[in-house]
Amino acid sequence: MVFGGCYLDRHLQVIEDIQRQTVVRERLRAEIKHILEETTDSRTRGVLDQMPAPQLEAFITYLVEESDQDASFGANEAGYLTVPLEPTVIQQRFLELAQ
Repeated sequence: MVFGGCYLDRHLQVIEDIQRQTVVRERLRAEIKHILEETTDSRTRGVLDQMPAPQLEAFITYLVEESDQDASFGANEAGYLTVPLEPTVIQQRFLELAQ
C-alpha cells in the first residue's frame, strides 16, 4: 500500500464491488444447487436424475444469472449473507428451462 496506495485508493471501490459480486454469485450458486439437490418434487427429481452433470451446471449458472437480478440479500444474526430464494420458484423455473 505504501508504494501503490495512491493508485489503488482510486480503485478500491471497484475492487470491493467485484468481490461483493463474486460472493453473491457463489452464495446464489450454492443455494440453488442445494434447493435442486434436496428437492422432493417428483417432476423436478425426475428431470434432475436424467440430466447430465454439464447440462445441470449450465442450468444452475443460468438460474444464478436470473436470481442475481431479483434477489435482495440480507444478513442473519451472525452477520452472514442470506439468500432469500423460494425453493418452489427455483424448481418451477428449472422445469421451465428444462422443457
